[in-house]
Amino acid sequence: MQGRLPAGRGGAGSQGAGLVRTTCSSGGGSGAGAGQPGARPSEGPLDPVYPRTYGALLKVAQMVTLLIAFICVRSSVWTRYSAYSYFEVVTICNLIMILVFYLVHLFRLYRVLTCISWPLSELLHYLIGTLLLLIASIVAASKSYSQSGLVAGAMPLSEDTLRPDPRQALRRERRGAGAQDGLLNLYSCAKALPTLLGTRGALGVLLGS
Repeated sequence: MQGRLPAGRGGAGSQGAGLVRTTCSSGGGSGAGAGQPGARPSEGPLDPVYPRTYGALLKVAQMVTLLIAFICVRSSVWTRYSAYSYFEVVTICNLIMILVFYLVHLFRLYRVLTCISWPLSELLHYLIGTLLLLIASIVAASKSYSQSGLVAGAMPLSEDTLRPDPRQALRRERRGAGAQDGLLNLYSCAKALPTLLGTRGALGVLLGS
């Protein structure tokens, strides 16, 4: 009896271990089967969730704004070639770089190109691009001379930006006032001419007599 008890205990222990192992293996199999359907969309080359994120929407808005600015300047009559050619180069280069970062996040290329620090490169791009765009916009706005297309491309279109220079308006008012004064003088001279002619005629008659 004593010899059989350890064997019985050992057999029960082995059966319990077998049960535990079977349960763990079955649980692991069910967990793997449940995790695979949720992991399949994230393992593909295309990220379907990224276009709906705030970062992707901001990138799309930036690209649309830069494209509108480029088209406005491109379709207008330039007042200074160097200023607006620089503006075009800056806008199109920023648009291309933002598109590159968008595609990198959309197709998950940051997993393949691990030698590049993508957050740091994106931060440097935005710092340098914003500075260059600010300089280009200031130069383009100062050389727009109230051209609607150039003003719309260089800065937000408003009534104040399209308003002419106050000094030019003052000069026009002075020119208009001078011309009006000249017309009034001519009119008064023409009106007084018959009176002067009549006075001279009467004086001639009196002197002749």
